[in-house]
Amino acid sequence: MTRFIHQLRKKNSSDVLQWSSTQDETLLQSARAQGLDLPSSCENGTCRTCLLQCMQSNPKVSYTTEWPGLSQEERQTGFVLPCAAIAHESLAFEPIALLPSQLKRPFVLSLKTINCWCWTNPVAYCLCRVKVQRIKIH
Repeated sequence: MTRFIHQLRKKNSSDVLQWSSTQDETLLQSARAQGLDLPSSCENGTCRTCLLQCMQSNPKVSYTTEWPGLSQEERQTGFVLPCAAIAHESLAFEPIALLPSQLKRPFVLSLKTINCWCWTNPVAYCLCRVKVQRIKIH
């Protein structure tokens, strides 16, 4: 089975983390199995806690979920959600270069008794495509 080598440059450092993966595991699963502690929360591609920026645009990855929390534009510019992404090539990541003001804002979304944290654009749907009422949080 083919193994792909991935690199992540640490923020404000010249240090580079390196790990490998196969097409049978997500980037997060493979990193953890090799002792790397990458940030994560939902582990299904919706919360964006694990968001990384790939140095190459339009990286060759597939997702374990039908609706990962990335827009088509974000995918094409190299953003990846390692918790749900399976690599089909070796990838190099760098710290997210966007300013906090350019990142999507957090909203708490609720529908009856369902509460859902999503990082969404100002649209009337959460990442699960459920029509909801949005309440902006600080």
